[in-house]
Amino acid sequence: MKNIDPEKFREALKNLPKETSHGDSLPVASVYLPQSHIKALHPDRLLVTGMRGAGKTFWWSALQQPDIRQYIEENTGDAGLNMGTRVHAGFGERPDNDAYPGKDVLRSLMGSGGMAPRTIWRTVQAWQLAPGDHPLRKQSDWSARTAWVAANPESIDRLFDDLDRKLAQEESYYLILFDALDRCADDWQSMYRLIRGLLQTALDMRGYRRLRVKVFLRSDQLDEARIANFPDASKVLSSGVELNWPRHELYGMLWHYLANAEEDF
Repeated sequence: MKNIDPEKFREALKNLPKETSHGDSLPVASVYLPQSHIKALHPDRLLVTGMRGAGKTFWWSALQQPDIRQYIEENTGDAGLNMGTRVHAGFGERPDNDAYPGKDVLRSLMGSGGMAPRTIWRTVQAWQLAPGDHPLRKQSDWSARTAWVAANPESIDRLFDDLDRKLAQEESYYLILFDALDRCADDWQSMYRLIRGLLQTALDMRGYRRLRVKVFLRSDQLDEARIANFPDASKVLSSGVELNWPRHELYGMLWHYLANAEEDF
């Protein structure tokens, strides 16, 4: 058995990843799979909670990478993330106006725009799902897009139905991820309204076979009296998984990173 060089081992410890959760592209070697986290990755788990630093943004980023989804599927066998699965961001820490409205736009849509949060998030989801020739794609900004969705509910239902049937034939999912919802508003009341509307859309999507919304929330945002006071909210809450790190998983992650380190110690 090879002896470990103490100096090289200390150097490997110093060079462990400092931060892997801000939406950057992640190397597959950075992916460690604790048991509770594996459960959270399946598309049918609509709600993922955890304290700050538990890994919510890490998985929000990782699930958007096809190579990592393939790695997860190969190492779990039942994560629902086959090669046909499509994943896109519906909200995240970094601004991306082409994919979703930012905080100021959300405030405007709910304020002077008078749009219900559920309609706003339904618009974001429809925007992700709509093909390039869909009428929604002709709307130039989020105000026009939400107004179009509000005025054309049957067209949006048909869009979702048609895509769901296609995905069911392919036996794959379309997953839209929402993270960093503390960045969606400047005050708790508005944040809770937006989270409540988003969970309503997660429940709506649950009625389809292959369309899914996955919401990552901090544990302190899970105020059921404010965000789950709508019919059948329990179906979303019961699908939830909390990310946790028992001591043996922390040791497992440490050795996973050391085993994949560039240093030969």
